[in-house]
This record gives sequence, structure tokens and C-alpha cells, in this order.
Amino acid sequence: MADFNQILTDIKNQLGPLAEKDLKQFAGQGKQDAEAFLQESKTKLEQWVQQLANNEIDQDEFTFLVESQKAAAEMKALQAASAGTVQIEQFRDSVFSVIITTALTAVPGKV
Repeated sequence: MADFNQILTDIKNQLGPLAEKDLKQFAGQGKQDAEAFLQESKTKLEQWVQQLANNEIDQDEFTFLVESQKAAAEMKALQAASAGTVQIEQFRDSVFSVIITTALTAVPGKV
């Protein structure tokens, strides 16, 4: 399996540009929220990536598990900065897409 810490680094490297594109003036808060979510979910994400690599779960199950965490991604800094609800939800969806795509790409034979 690919190094999980490298997967996290790859995800984090994509968050800044993603926040700039999706959030404009709220980019700093968006990146902060996304990184906080990654930190809070690190143990679960690592477990699911390992299960995916071991063929204990398939891509659909992995995607479902990751997306089931959307409610936990509260995006508090964006809410405090008064970013619009639609804007926050679109960014959160983009973050989850990056997480899923990056993890699937890192696990050999999954893309």
C-alpha cells in the first residue's frame, strides 16, 4: 500500500488551490476547515485506505464510507466568516472528491 502519510500530504497540497478556486475570499478559512477535518478523520481514513488496499472493501464501499463523514465536516471557520451555505457545501463536496480520488489513485489497481 502507498504510504498513508504521503496520501494525506497529497490531499493537503490540493486543498489550497481548491479553496482559492471554490471560495475566493474565504480560501484561508476553507483550507483551515478541510485540514481540521482531515486531522479529525485521519484514523478512519487510514483504516479505510488499508482495507481498500487489502481488498477487504471495494471502491464503492470506500467512497460510501468517506462520504458518510460529510456531516462531520462542519466547516466552522467558513461559517464564522459568513461564507454562503451553498458555497460551503460545494467546497466540502470538492474536498471529499479530492480525498476519494487521491486515495484511490494511491492504492495500486484501484483506478
